[in-house]
Amino acid sequence: LKTQLKHWTESCQRDGAVEGLIITGLTPEGILLLQSFVDKTGDVQTATLITSRAAMDVYSKDERRICSEWLDSYRSLLNYWQMWQARAMFD
Repeated sequence: LKTQLKHWTESCQRDGAVEGLIITGLTPEGILLLQSFVDKTGDVQTATLITSRAAMDVYSKDERRICSEWLDSYRSLLNYWQMWQARAMFD
């Protein structure tokens, strides 16, 4: 079972399959999976909304940096789209 879970995790990370978060959770492996998802889809909103509720103090410096970059990108998108109320509610 452990070998199969590792295989599924690696496959989801490689393919950017966000469904793999069911296996990984918001662990370092989950952050790598989300980064692959963003790289493949450009959907920074999903990654931001998923990680915005996570306790950042459990992540390494690099993982916190990645999550912060998603957050900043999402805020910039909301500003660009002039979605001021959504931005205010998000912050």
